Amino acid sequence: MSRMVSCNRCGCECFWDTNRHGKRYLAVKMIQDYEGGTGSWKQPHYCQATDEQAAEYQARLQETKDQLKALEDAAIANGEIVVGQTVKVYRGRKVPIGTMGVVFWIAEQEDAFGCYKIGIKDEAGNKHFTAINNVDYYFDGADALNEQRVAEAKAEAKARRKMKKEMESADVEVEI
Repeated sequence: MSRMVSCNRCGCECFWDTNRHGKRYLAVKMIQDYEGGTGSWKQPHYCQATDEQAAEYQARLQETKDQLKALEDAAIANGEIVVGQTVKVYRGRKVPIGTMGVVFWIAEQEDAFGCYKIGIKDEAGNKHFTAINNVDYYFDGADALNEQRVAEAKAEAKARRKMKKEMESADVEVEI
């Protein structure tokens, strides 16, 4: 049985099948319980939905799509990486730095090191897999913003090291 799809008029769970003449059609799996067991077969899907029911189903479907889009927009606004975003690799060693691509996969669970993996596809169609920490959402001006973040992080680390060195020279034990 192939991948399940929904009927556009009623939302019934169907799948695409091919008859003996090579013609494709929407089919439904039927199951019947008998005394001696269970029987199953497939038959063509004959949609019984009226125009009003079809319009109601399409409205519910559009409402669900709008809610998913709002959730995705909120995730992007919160700085999360989502499938379909354009990202650029800024760190790491296995994927060349500067590689840009579209996210096509995000791991559902962390790996053994507590890091989520993502898959990106570049313009040439090559697929790359890397840690989600190695990429950042790409937009116009993203390179300058990333350089600014790196410079701030370096300055902060330098200040921390300087303060630690001063504390050590003053013989004061402080953990930073």
